[in-house]
Amino acid sequence: MRAVRETWLHVDSTRYPDGPDSVEAAALLGSVFLRPQSVTHAELEAPAILSANWIYRPLGEIHSKSQDISVEEQIQAAANLIELENPKNACSEREFVGEDGENFCAEAVLLRTPAEAIAGMARTLAHLQGAHDGRAYDLMNQLANDPVSSDLRRKVARGAVLAPWRLIRDDPTYLFAWHARGDLVSHHQLAIYAIFCRSRICPMTAIVNLSERL
Repeated sequence: MRAVRETWLHVDSTRYPDGPDSVEAAALLGSVFLRPQSVTHAELEAPAILSANWIYRPLGEIHSKSQDISVEEQIQAAANLIELENPKNACSEREFVGEDGENFCAEAVLLRTPAEAIAGMARTLAHLQGAHDGRAYDLMNQLANDPVSSDLRRKVARGAVLAPWRLIRDDPTYLFAWHARGDLVSHHQLAIYAIFCRSRICPMTAIVNLSERL
């Protein structure tokens, strides 16, 4: 997954704002094209987030298990709910809950939201993600203050794809790079943090709470 994520980032670096063509996207998405997937499937996260800023939306070619419409259409429908300020919809640091209870990658929804409605969700994500990711906190607040900036939207997208919890979820051994720098103090903490990165619990909150008891 880490290599696939980096490949999508390379596509964004070299093909922005057009994005990949349909053949390139099919090659990168691989088996996802051949079978329906959840919209929060790990293989779909990077293209879901980055393609919000592209002209070509590769997820328009993919359908999830639960819907007849494409993944792109589902994410866009969730983004439209932000504009309506629907109180039934909730946002966590990782996911946005759509009208039918479907979970969506929060940043993918945010970046498809019209500029006039983006500030509220951006500040919410700044508050939720800022507890364990200072870079995300800064970028989300900047985007809230300047939602029409294509440069900021792209920085938010690339920062989200490289969020530490996603990198560790895909490859828990990434934690040892932090351990080598002394950022985390024990292998026991590293193992626990890796477990939380694969769960729905806020990983940094969990490891901070754990470290206070060790």
